[in-house]
Amino acid sequence: MPPKVKFSKEAIIGTALQLVREEGMASLTARALAEKLGATPRVIFGQFANMSELQAEVIGAAEMVVVEYIRKALEDKKPFRSVGVAYILFASKEPQLFQLLFQNPSKDPIRRFQDFLPMKDHSYQLVLDSIV
Repeated sequence: MPPKVKFSKEAIIGTALQLVREEGMASLTARALAEKLGATPRVIFGQFANMSELQAEVIGAAEMVVVEYIRKALEDKKPFRSVGVAYILFASKEPQLFQLLFQNPSKDPIRRFQDFLPMKDHSYQLVLDSIV
């Protein structure tokens, strides 16, 4: 009997993030993700207790995508302006992720951005410095 194909937690999260990028968070079901992985839903539940746990991981991965846009913008000579442009680019290139992170009433919104960015990006001080 051939060995079972195993999927790492990271591989499942990556595939789930791609599914959300393409079709939105509402499309992230065990069945749809398993189909995209070429497996059965059992593979997903071998790594995650439930879909809520997986969704939380996908949201974290989506947050890291926007943080990467910001990190790159902070390297510019005019970082404050570039961060604003980075948000526009993020919204344009990643509409499903933008909606998930910033327009999703079912997720706790990022109410105080100054609390969000330092948690995700050590370059927060550069944003503050660019304002002055």
